[in-house]
Amino acid sequence: MRDVDEWLLCGPLVMMDWVRDLLVERGAPAANVHRELFHVGPTASRHREQDRTGRDTTPGTDADVTVILDGRSVALTVPRHGDSILVSTLRVRPDAPFACKNAVCGTCRARVVEGAVEMESNYALEPDEVGRGFVLTCQSHPVTDRVVLDFDQ
Repeated sequence: MRDVDEWLLCGPLVMMDWVRDLLVERGAPAANVHRELFHVGPTASRHREQDRTGRDTTPGTDADVTVILDGRSVALTVPRHGDSILVSTLRVRPDAPFACKNAVCGTCRARVVEGAVEMESNYALEPDEVGRGFVLTCQSHPVTDRVVLDFDQ
């Protein structure tokens, strides 16, 4: 253990979680154990009621979300219990970065500048990134009435 600076794990999620826990139990610093995922299976999603056209009809309030991408900001309305912030953003900014929409790749990472969001899943961000306000927009839903997210940071 003392001869290893960083641990890099790749494989099925359950196996990597087991190996990570074992390494930490045996003295490896948790911050030095990293994992790379390619697939985690289906992710849980918020319950949404939809009409025949697929529009979200879940009761709840909408949030005013501003997205900063490539130096430009765009304002949109995002339902708190509907599509993720990324899906809502893609309707007006089809150039928003993403690769998997499954919390694995981290391509859709953005920093919360104002307000708060809730992430359903997170397999890509390190704890220190989350602590600095970064979220995966593919898994994020507004919690406050106003949210500002910056993809450029």
